[in-house]
Amino acid sequence: TYEQPVKIPLYGTLVGLLNANNFDFGKELVMRVHTELQSSLLNGLFTQVKLLVRFIGELVNANVVGPASLVAIFDLFLGVINEEDITQARGDTFVYVVMSSLPWVGKELSERKKDDLSRLMVLIDKYLQTRNHEYVNLIAPFIVEEAEDYLDIMWQHIQKLKEEGWQTSSVLRPYTQLEPQLNIGSQHSFLGIQIPPHTSSSSYPNPR
Repeated sequence: TYEQPVKIPLYGTLVGLLNANNFDFGKELVMRVHTELQSSLLNGLFTQVKLLVRFIGELVNANVVGPASLVAIFDLFLGVINEEDITQARGDTFVYVVMSSLPWVGKELSERKKDDLSRLMVLIDKYLQTRNHEYVNLIAPFIVEEAEDYLDIMWQHIQKLKEEGWQTSSVLRPYTQLEPQLNIGSQHSFLGIQIPPHTSSSSYPNPR
């Protein structure tokens, strides 16, 4: 999954097909993903966190994990922005993880958790509007094109995706061709996870 993230939709659908025939397999895999996500958070491996959350989204698409479990993860991550004295780097990182999953799972959430998706997008929008953009103004004189913030650009694309019903040729959706088979499987609950607190040694990657 980490080496070939473009194949995450394929992996998610494959797990869904296996889960439809073997409940215990699906249960064990979801538990392993939970353990890996918690470990990645504790160790500050945010690229892995991003890809694991995207994979959980694909498990929602494939009827392995219930959409409420993913909404709970998104709520937990976005709750970070309400921490007292939060650094922008920390807030950006957790918001980015949620944003980067939406192109893959937004369609399913819009159909099965429409109100929750709308609420989450309002939270993201409010956060982005209050961010400090001073560094963009600082680099503007040194670049030819108009300086723009990466998260702002990404958010514009996500909002456009929403307006177009989350339809895009750049996102693989193999599960849509196999929904009758996938729907035979049972969903698994995703246990709660804990966000480690910010410390002086915490570091956060630039969203990319």
